[in-house]
Amino acid sequence: MCMTAAIEVLVVDVERGGIRAEDALGFVSDPSCGGITLFVGRVRDHSQGRQVNAVLYDMFEPLTLKVLEVAAHEAQVQWGPPASSSPTRVDTLGSAT
Repeated sequence: MCMTAAIEVLVVDVERGGIRAEDALGFVSDPSCGGITLFVGRVRDHSQGRQVNAVLYDMFEPLTLKVLEVAAHEAQVQWGPPASSSPTRVDTLGSAT
């Protein structure tokens, strides 16, 4: 368990536009912690035999924020990280190239 920080920081946010992996990694970086999990999704160029040009991510924001907050809190209770960042994106993801 990473227990170096006296105050735990929990950030749950909805981004309109891109999420920079470097920013997320920098926020949760702690030399006393051994692991960081980061999911980076891409738009693939096909689905079910058809060409894909873009993917639209949409959500009901109040419910999304509540679910992300609960998940981040449960992770902190179980593993005790000093910081957690859970941004999610609402936007059209561009070309699959």
